[in-house]
Amino acid sequence: MALGKSIANIFTGKLQKLFGKLFSGNNRPTLSADGDGCFWYKNNSNDTYFLFRKGASDYRAAQLNVTSFSSSSSSVSSSSSSSSSSTSSSFSCSYDMFDISANLLAHYKMNDNLANKIVVDTTGNHNGESLRNTSLMSAAGKIGTSLTFNATTDKIDTGSNFIGVSALTISAWIYPTGYGENNKGAIVNNIKLRLWIDPTNDAIYFTSNGNLVQLKVENVIPLTTWTKVDVTRDAAGAGEIYINSVLEGSGGTGTPTSESTSNVIIGNANSGARTFDGRIDDVRIYGTVLTGNVIRAIYNQGEGTENESGCASSSFSSSFSSSSSSSF
Repeated sequence: MALGKSIANIFTGKLQKLFGKLFSGNNRPTLSADGDGCFWYKNNSNDTYFLFRKGASDYRAAQLNVTSFSSSSSSVSSSSSSSSSSTSSSFSCSYDMFDISANLLAHYKMNDNLANKIVVDTTGNHNGESLRNTSLMSAAGKIGTSLTFNATTDKIDTGSNFIGVSALTISAWIYPTGYGENNKGAIVNNIKLRLWIDPTNDAIYFTSNGNLVQLKVENVIPLTTWTKVDVTRDAAGAGEIYINSVLEGSGGTGTPTSESTSNVIIGNANSGARTFDGRIDDVRIYGTVLTGNVIRAIYNQGEGTENESGCASSSFSSSFSSSSSSSF
């Protein structure tokens, strides 16, 4: 991942020259990359994407004007492209586009910082309520600001148990300064579904049926460091844990079990005995199992993003009209 960042940084300057004013001021795009070294940029002021790949002695870039997404097939249903590069006059690519706002049940950017207790869900469906004014919880975040939890009493009550027993993905940035109340600091909890960290081998645990069956990975949760956590489970309870967009573990989380006595809680359990210790940022809950490509797109090369749409390239091909080599 560090190599990808290095390559991207080196060639950002060339791309700035290539696309001119597009990269100035507020038009500076966000960056991500697929597993094959194919980097894409999104212009935040519109739905225009730029894709490039570094060759042995030059580089290529293409502009992709996305007109619509197909969330069912995870592909572009209509798009046009134009190209420019250092040595060739034509460029084509094969790629998948993802609307990562699809099936988004709730999104808490955790930028709240007011003299009230409202924690905004950008979908408008499940605004949370904290025990303290958010102005007292606000802290520097991974993206913008975050909300910090005091390991004793803090929690965010979303007002309902909207998770249910169907497929889902939970995504969050965490910055633990300790392992939380009773050494089981909760990230998201509704009694049956539990996602928490544990000091035993710096582990993270995930269950869908109240702790009877657990999926865990160890040596992945350092203190005082921002870590991206994504967990998925299907309707049968088969789960995955991604750390910083890398799949670290998979297995059973138990048959998803409904819960009528608890709302979805962020940063604690309904009982109040599992308070997180540290900061939590950009919490997303999806009603579907996100693919690794989409998880990587949200991770955004370790920079994170609060965007709810984006793209991730799963394949890449090139065609050049010039006689120069097109191998990568």
